[in-house]
Amino acid sequence: MAKRAAGHGIYLNLEPLNRFETYFLNTMAQACAYCDLVDHPACRIM
Repeated sequence: MAKRAAGHGIYLNLEPLNRFETYFLNTMAQACAYCDLVDHPACRIM
């Protein structure tokens, strides 16, 4: 998805949310680890 977004000149921004709102990426550490796995400059953290 990041590769396709970059092709259109946009970025994917991940926003960690608290555990009461979602169970996906609740901390900055989790968001950083996810971005490291994606390993693409178009994937960023808010």
